[in-house]
Amino acid sequence: MSRRWFFSCFITATLLGASPIAADTIFLADGKVIFGRVLETEPESILFNQRLENGQGYRQRKMDRSAIKTMVVNIHPDQLAKVDPREPDSYYAIAEILDPQRLDPEARDLAIRLYLLAAKYGSPAIRDTSLLKLIRLARTPGEQNKFNALANRYVDVSAFQIPPQTSVAPKLQPLSDETKQRLRNLRKAIEALRTDHRTEAADIIGRKWMEQTMAPFRNICSWRELRSWSLAPDMKIEWLARMLELELAIEAILDLGSDEIDQVTDWARLANRKVQPLVPIDIDNVTEFDLTKNKFLDGVWVSNPEK
Repeated sequence: MSRRWFFSCFITATLLGASPIAADTIFLADGKVIFGRVLETEPESILFNQRLENGQGYRQRKMDRSAIKTMVVNIHPDQLAKVDPREPDSYYAIAEILDPQRLDPEARDLAIRLYLLAAKYGSPAIRDTSLLKLIRLARTPGEQNKFNALANRYVDVSAFQIPPQTSVAPKLQPLSDETKQRLRNLRKAIEALRTDHRTEAADIIGRKWMEQTMAPFRNICSWRELRSWSLAPDMKIEWLARMLELELAIEAILDLGSDEIDQVTDWARLANRKVQPLVPIDIDNVTEFDLTKNKFLDGVWVSNPEK
């Protein structure tokens, strides 16, 4: 079976006709989401080839239309083949379509590849936005750390109107166990917010001790700002840039020993002192995808034959 790609349009079950429909994501009326392929459609039911949760194979099931709330229609490979490597914005445009379908591993993998291609071949503005969007698509905690480091290396935070770190932060004292735990909880809240677990993030950020915990980071982001972001219905790209900077500063502080913390007065400098990997992370090596293969042709990614 060929790889599947999605349109971001939704078709309600009541509008589905009797003709065959290739839809890979089904939202059930009970709130569950399943992935696979529609094989046959009948007036009252559909035959669905559902991918197993472990990703190892499929099972067929016949489903009543009344059990289906919505379905996501797939992007045909021919449409992906029309992407022109000479216009890197087209990579980003399709990645944006796939991004909301990140629950599906195959849609997420393709979105990651396309964001990286946009970052590699696009303008600095497209690169920065693509790298920030990658963070919430990470497939593992280790990959998320790599995406964080990659964005920290390239993103020009001034482009997102982040207040400059010019004022002198208060001298840091050795961290108590309680402070360390609060910083870990703050980092957890930021991660939850970046990955669209907004209820969890809002619960942590809204606690009484959080305002005091965030006070030293006010040059990056205030507690009130972070709280408002957790309550907002949508995430803005400029917020992601500032959350990334805040998360890096927290990680650096937790990584440093008390003696080092005692001698540092600038929180931004802490992030810059993080230990770098032996092999520098870059756009080309951050994932398994070969970005020199930047043209989709006959069902596979190949090096652009028009070069």
